[in-house]
Amino acid sequence: MSSAVAVPGGWIAALVVFVILGAVILLMAGRQRKLAARERTVQVLLEERSQQLEKANRALRELTAGDPLTGIANHRTFQEDLRKQWRRTARSRLPLTLLMIDVDGLRHFNESKGHQAGDECLRQVADVLRQQLQRPGDAVGRYGGDEFVVLLAETDASGGLAVAERMRRAVEDLELRWGSDAEKERITVSVGAATTIPSPQENATSLVAAADRALAVAKRNGRNRVEM
Repeated sequence: MSSAVAVPGGWIAALVVFVILGAVILLMAGRQRKLAARERTVQVLLEERSQQLEKANRALRELTAGDPLTGIANHRTFQEDLRKQWRRTARSRLPLTLLMIDVDGLRHFNESKGHQAGDECLRQVADVLRQQLQRPGDAVGRYGGDEFVVLLAETDASGGLAVAERMRRAVEDLELRWGSDAEKERITVSVGAATTIPSPQENATSLVAAADRALAVAKRNGRNRVEM
């Protein structure tokens, strides 16, 4: 004779609830893992976009700061550098030297060789001027047309003249000619140099004007020379 064992209905209900709760917990855990994975993916994408944006901004800053033809600083960037160096050397009471450089004979070179060759000539002159700078704080920029400008921080008059003469000889050694006359039909530079100890009560335009006057003297005196 056999007897049946009765299972209380409450236990069955509890078991069902337990199974349902377990399924819900597993489902929620799975969704949380998916959400966490999605958040990581979004974070990676945001970081990549941020890096791309920073790279694009850096390229844009370099593009707007540089002269498109020669690759050196453009006029606006050089003016900003000059103002910064003026304030810095005014505080330290150290000399600041500025060189204004005019390319002699570029008009004749363009007329004889063409403007494409003239552009290449300017690029070569810019490169050789930049190569003469030996300190990180020194800077060369294109001032406009066939004029360049060089900023030499913490450099006195004798040091500025030495750099200017080195630049003049380097351009001369490029042997950029448009005719057979070795003296008259070649690219050279005239350089005007000016040195001062900046004052907080003045601004950098006085130094630029002084260098420009010296450049005019160099051109009047026969070009391919340095005047201070």
